Amino acid sequence: MQQKNFSEDALIYNTYRSAYTYALDGDIYFGDVKTKKEKSVTQTIDVENNPVFIMNNSMIAFVRNQNVYAWDIVSGTTIQLTNFQKGTATPKEILNAQERYL
Repeated sequence: MQQKNFSEDALIYNTYRSAYTYALDGDIYFGDVKTKKEKSVTQTIDVENNPVFIMNNSMIAFVRNQNVYAWDIVSGTTIQLTNFQKGTATPKEILNAQERYL
């Protein structure tokens, strides 16, 4: 494992405790306990956080820009699971009783 400045409590282990993931400095990392090798899951200017193992420990889900993504451990591909976007609609003007009457 590379020397990183974070607490061991920050590690999220898979069900078998054979692999772990964590967020550090806005990126997500994956590590194998047996080989002690780590790899970067993300390396972007966006902030990624909240990594968890999903799909029988075959993927790591994480959050980026208020959307959920999943990284496949075997293939290394990342897919976007949600597509929440900030709206541009303006709230409707609330009229008081007198204005509604007119």
